[in-house]
Amino acid sequence: MVDENELEPTFDDHSDLFDPADRARAAKERAAEKALAEDEATTFLRNRRESYLRMFNTPDGEKVFADLRKFCRLDYAPWDADPRVHALLTGRYEVGRRILDHIDLTFDELVDKYTGKLEL
Repeated sequence: MVDENELEPTFDDHSDLFDPADRARAAKERAAEKALAEDEATTFLRNRRESYLRMFNTPDGEKVFADLRKFCRLDYAPWDADPRVHALLTGRYEVGRRILDHIDLTFDELVDKYTGKLEL
């Protein structure tokens, strides 16, 4: 997604920083660029989610995910007193959560979680 700090209008060599028309044009161009970037990100996320669904919403995919659910310990907190084991368990858990997010969340929930902005 586009960083909010990057939303300042940009001006070319023929623009006047103090001309309201140039400022409005630059802001409009920047908003269009931001909308395009958000559309591309949303399309990418939608396609990725559909790939996860095609992969895991099959009988074989469900068997594989059942194995991954155990391996990633999705039903347990990934805590261990040993920091290295804890890091290993956390990594596994996050992989399992990512898969689960893509197959269980609605598209709008997925967009909100991975971009921080819910698009309707």
